[in-house]
Amino acid sequence: MTLPNFLIIGAQKAGTTWLAHNLKEHPEVFIPGDEIHYFNKRYNLNQGIEWYKQHFADVNGEKAIGEKTPNYLWIDPLPDAQGKVYYDPLEEIPYSHRLIYETLPEAKLIVVLRNPVERAIAAVNHFIKNGVISVNDDLDELLVGDKQSLVERYGIIDMGRYYRQLQAYYDYFDPNQMLILVFEEDIAKNSDDSLKKVCEFLDIDSSFDFSKKSKKVHQSTSSPIARYLGTRFPFMRGLINRVDQRLPLQHQKLRPSPSAIQKLYTIYANDNQKLFKLLGREISAWYSKELVGLSS
Repeated sequence: MTLPNFLIIGAQKAGTTWLAHNLKEHPEVFIPGDEIHYFNKRYNLNQGIEWYKQHFADVNGEKAIGEKTPNYLWIDPLPDAQGKVYYDPLEEIPYSHRLIYETLPEAKLIVVLRNPVERAIAAVNHFIKNGVISVNDDLDELLVGDKQSLVERYGIIDMGRYYRQLQAYYDYFDPNQMLILVFEEDIAKNSDDSLKKVCEFLDIDSSFDFSKKSKKVHQSTSSPIARYLGTRFPFMRGLINRVDQRLPLQHQKLRPSPSAIQKLYTIYANDNQKLFKLLGREISAWYSKELVGLSS
């Protein structure tokens, strides 16, 4: 059995599912159906490298062999103002980049970055939709207020500090091994060119016609009542969501207040400027508060 030669490592809620979905259409690409979480979950890492290899047992001559686990980008989380790090050391591994380098030093890494403010909002909606975070909690309090600890255990804020995360990867991997895409500019506006760029990066046929590519993946959402019931009765969450998807209800994503959004922009401002300098690329879309996005 073989090991992957490329990884899609992040960021969460930034279009990585869309990218993997399309790459699977390419005859020279093999990607397993599920996220593996080998390098960031202790219970998976403890199963050993042979367990990891089993996910690529169906490789049949494909040239580019990869996997997508967007949480690999979230490493070495920063402590909050009280010095607490919301990261479970018994479950999460905060040094995925080192493990990846030790196991796959020649691998190519693909990163898709999304405006960290919109990424955080999308992430908190994801966890509310799945019933992990209660729909009763105020969104502003969760993102920038006294209840932020409820979301930071999932890295909802910290995952958007891309500069620190990418710099850590650059400490191990040659920049030529990494392809950085920007969600708003490369995927939302120039998806065809971006898919071609990814193919060239992976050294596969870049003229392939991704005729089946879709603009959105994971479009389903849950209603407020389903989110509430899922929080109250987590053991029935799967049944609740299945029933909910069959009902003609209007499913709406939650938005924080303008003042909370502005606070998020302030939180990320310094890191963004460092990131732009690191990439040699100013991302003008990240200065806008109203962005058009794709589900990831």
